Amino acid sequence: MAVGKGTPANCGNRLIPQILDDVASAEPDRIIYSWARSSDLSQGFRHVSARAFTKAIDKTAWLLQRELGVTSEIRAVGYIGPHDLRQILLTFACIKANCAGLFLSPKNSTEGALAVLEAANCNIWVNPTGERPTQLVNDFLQQRPMHVMELPKLDELLPDDESELENVEPFPYTKRWEDAINDTFCILHT
Repeated sequence: MAVGKGTPANCGNRLIPQILDDVASAEPDRIIYSWARSSDLSQGFRHVSARAFTKAIDKTAWLLQRELGVTSEIRAVGYIGPHDLRQILLTFACIKANCAGLFLSPKNSTEGALAVLEAANCNIWVNPTGERPTQLVNDFLQQRPMHVMELPKLDELLPDDESELENVEPFPYTKRWEDAINDTFCILHT
């Protein structure tokens, strides 16, 4: 593959956490997410820098590791929650913490959800703080014992004031392309 000017030599052979960390290092103030603060657009937009985004991922990865410990096997971590940035943070934090996010639809039947959880060997469930679990989650948790943990509110993981993330230590991710190319990074059920 020809590498153009400004294209990393290892382009196509990098892992998502490394790409994110590289962007945060090279362009920490680069805006990578923006969303309206409310339906009234005159209230402006919330912008998230590459630095803040990777710090929030690291914060979430440390939370997973504290709650679940360290393992060499990739573990499935189930989640149903609001359509906000927490799902993205959890996806990338799972990769760093040697997990794979499993994202179910709340429209699934209990039997269908249980079948997916069983097939993925998912024994860990994450509930978003401040949100009531869906009926589906309540139903399958009554039938399947799982380790249940809370994912903090988005404002806690990714505060408006980025200086609140200064003390978050980088979460080490040392996998090489060759070692992780076939790792599951998320599980989506359609």
